[in-house]
Amino acid sequence: MEPSLIDDGVSTRQVAHRSDNIWKTHDSTPLTCRRREATLARSGLNNPRIVSYLRRVGFYGLSRLPFIKLDWHLITALVERWRPETHTFHLPSGEMTITLEDVSIQLGLPVDGLPVTRLTDLKWRELCIRLLGVDPPSPQLSGSRLSLNWLAQQFPPLATDADDVTVERYARMYILQLMGGSIFADKSQDKVHLMFLTLLEDFDVAGKYSWGGATLAWFLPHCATEVDYGGILSLSLTFRDNLYREVVWQPYSDEVIADLLEYCTVGKEIWRTVAPLICFHIVEKHYPDRNRREHIASADPQVGLMDENDEYMKWYRRITRRFISPMGALIDAMTSSLARIRELAEPESEIFTIACAALALDSSTSTTTTPQPVAAPSTSTTPTPEPFVTHPLLPMLPLPLVPPLPPSPLLPHPLVPPLPLSLL
Repeated sequence: MEPSLIDDGVSTRQVAHRSDNIWKTHDSTPLTCRRREATLARSGLNNPRIVSYLRRVGFYGLSRLPFIKLDWHLITALVERWRPETHTFHLPSGEMTITLEDVSIQLGLPVDGLPVTRLTDLKWRELCIRLLGVDPPSPQLSGSRLSLNWLAQQFPPLATDADDVTVERYARMYILQLMGGSIFADKSQDKVHLMFLTLLEDFDVAGKYSWGGATLAWFLPHCATEVDYGGILSLSLTFRDNLYREVVWQPYSDEVIADLLEYCTVGKEIWRTVAPLICFHIVEKHYPDRNRREHIASADPQVGLMDENDEYMKWYRRITRRFISPMGALIDAMTSSLARIRELAEPESEIFTIACAALALDSSTSTTTTPQPVAAPSTSTTPTPEPFVTHPLLPMLPLPLVPPLPPSPLLPHPLVPPLPLSLL
């Protein structure tokens, strides 16, 4: 039994991919994300004086996101299907990705602005003293990374008579918590890179940066390699359960965009631009057009799966890893066999009835998540996995979640150039 990767010309990093280890070890323990929304909610830092600075920097929308209960199994499945070679999720229905449009609409971060970069040859302890008013000891300051837990402990509730300098320091601390706990999280457990603090000295200048572009640049190379899958993956991929059986191959509709808060649509003129995404040392290319079918460009909606005999799907089945685990491959083989039996059997025969019942059972149980042991959280603040709830601040967005493709044999690779990838 093989995972069905016929042509490795696209998936060139498969040997180091998470799915390769799962196939060999049969270990697909659900991942958890490092998150700090609950900690920030309990901190009482929703002071109007701090909020005014969040608005100036462009982090007000992100700060308003409440604690969202996530489906860790769903996030684990997405990580297992992320391909760093193409920056797309390889799903049974084809390829999907995250764009600046998603970052802007769902996180409320500005995407049109200056690149997030600056010289980083600085004295970090002196920077903390000047901009945060704290002197971190060596255990809490490791190179250019500062402990978020220690930093939070240095800021008691803001006094009502605090001067402007003090309020600015509180605002910088709060923004660093948002950065290190979500959009710029890494596998350091509770630290944030102080290179971002260098851009928060002047709040008006800080508001001119493309924080949304930097967020996406940070996510693209980290999704399949880091231990902490927080940030954009946990906040942006809030799939709706009732879309399990369909794919909406269409950008956000005008009606959805019209109902959004103003800060979610700032910079919409460049949502589909082809340009580099920059976050200090990270430079990634934003290619929304390479993932879009022709009919999407004209906003012509299509709901459902692409025909399995479409030239793109023939090519895609050859270059993707269709199965993550041997069990998934076995279930697919059994389903294909049952479908073939049903096709050949007489409609009124007993074997036809049994095959239909087995296929119906497989279909009805495919959306049920089997309880799995959850990996130990990266910090003590990681919540216990709970069912997903809808976002209370934004309208329901038409994001897709898709079922497996109907079983079909692999077809020969056509002598055609690679076709455009598909987009949300």
